[in-house]
Amino acid sequence: MGKAIGQAGSATMQQASGSRWGLKGSEDLGGGLSASFQLEQRFTPDDGVTSGAFNGRSIVTLGGGFGSVSLGRDYTAGFWTQLAGDVYGWDGVAANVGSTGVGVHNVRFNNVVNYSSPAFSGFKVMASYGVKEGTATNAGTSLALSYASGPLAGSVATEKGLTGAKYTGFNVSYDLGMAKVSLNSATGKPAAGGKNKGMTLGAVVPMGAMTVKASYGTLKVNDVTASQKTSLGMRYALSKRTDLYANMANDSKAAANKSGYEFGIQHNF
Repeated sequence: MGKAIGQAGSATMQQASGSRWGLKGSEDLGGGLSASFQLEQRFTPDDGVTSGAFNGRSIVTLGGGFGSVSLGRDYTAGFWTQLAGDVYGWDGVAANVGSTGVGVHNVRFNNVVNYSSPAFSGFKVMASYGVKEGTATNAGTSLALSYASGPLAGSVATEKGLTGAKYTGFNVSYDLGMAKVSLNSATGKPAAGGKNKGMTLGAVVPMGAMTVKASYGTLKVNDVTASQKTSLGMRYALSKRTDLYANMANDSKAAANKSGYEFGIQHNF
């Protein structure tokens, strides 16, 4: 239950994360090789309406010592850098999609070939190629380099979407024990021209069964501040798979109804 920023009227049923169900399986092919598949369909739980047949991930994957190669509809390499920059995981009223995705974000490519390398001394490479098909004006390309070792993690990515829009960005985080802090910075060039810049600061503070999250994000479009968002949230673990949550946010640059909130329960299965 909640109210989105910019939403007029009374509160409505909201989601703090995209609800989904799916199917997945794997087979050991021997010699260190494995084959797997994943099909994922999104839906809104208040009315049961779906977003299309398996409109989430829809992939087959071959994995081995070389890493993995996936074919189908899948997240782009650059999306993982954008996602890592938002402590709310790009979901709900508190999410920082605007500042990390800088208005040109691609969550997934259709007809994509994805490659993910094994980790080498903490470094990992991901690459995506979305085949030009249907109404797409370009092939989509996305490349990311990530690093994780101990409390330090980070990634840098560059992407050209199916419409020709371009994205570059980086994210870095450090776990201090008492809190994990992160910084994300990104630049976007829309297909129609211009330049967008985004910056996001985030913190996650574990407190036993409760986790407190806070963030601040800004988005500038052609040097004019289009969004300036402050968010605060809390999750309380009832079990390993079930959380209570409450989030609130304020965007001082929103045209109207600058504040939003949400609360509810999330179950993962």
